[in-house]
Amino acid sequence: PVQPGGPDILLGGSSPQTFARVARNQGWIAGAGGGAAGFARGKEQIMEEWAKAGRQGTPRFIAVGHYSLGPNADDNARKVLASSYGAERA
Repeated sequence: PVQPGGPDILLGGSSPQTFARVARNQGWIAGAGGGAAGFARGKEQIMEEWAKAGRQGTPRFIAVGHYSLGPNADDNARKVLASSYGAERA
């Protein structure tokens, strides 16, 4: 639980349940899926939950970006992302 002076608790995920939990903590880490539009949708939903929870101010928002370099960059990136997020989100 959130405690004064404690570390910020940031949550990742994109389900309605995650967004409700973010409103009880300090912020959200947006994963690789969804791009800018997905980030904007998630942020909007989190802000709705934040307001419903009676929270003042705004939560922290962090976006994760991935990149790969070299002659096999696309293939390497897809392999790494698939192992982390699942093939459908790579």
